[in-house]
Amino acid sequence: MNRSRNLPLLLLEPSALLRQTVALTAISIGAGSVWQASNVREAQELLLARQFAGAVVAVDEDEGSTDGVLQLIEAIRGGKLASAADMPVYVLASACSRALLEKLHPLEVQRVLIKPFKARLLIEALSSISS
Repeated sequence: MNRSRNLPLLLLEPSALLRQTVALTAISIGAGSVWQASNVREAQELLLARQFAGAVVAVDEDEGSTDGVLQLIEAIRGGKLASAADMPVYVLASACSRALLEKLHPLEVQRVLIKPFKARLLIEALSSISS
């Protein structure tokens, strides 16, 4: 997989504070630009309109966002959006049940980061997307 460093990262996270933290971390390590979405609808519109090097998406089982986010990842993997079907996808989650892991596994998610996560883990994930 030869990814262009010119492609931005898509970040789907409802919390403005966490979105800003992840975006600033990506920029500070030279991972490129970050396009932000606060909900699945916004993320889908962005994914339909342009290509991304990778995505970091939040799933919160307690908030009921799981189905929409899983459908979004399925659309990416199915090649139904502008980005490559094999682009890296990382998941941010407040908790990760066995049931959620079983749903994520066939979608070839690279890693699940449990909130609150260590900065080192985020940097590793962002670095792997941009390389």
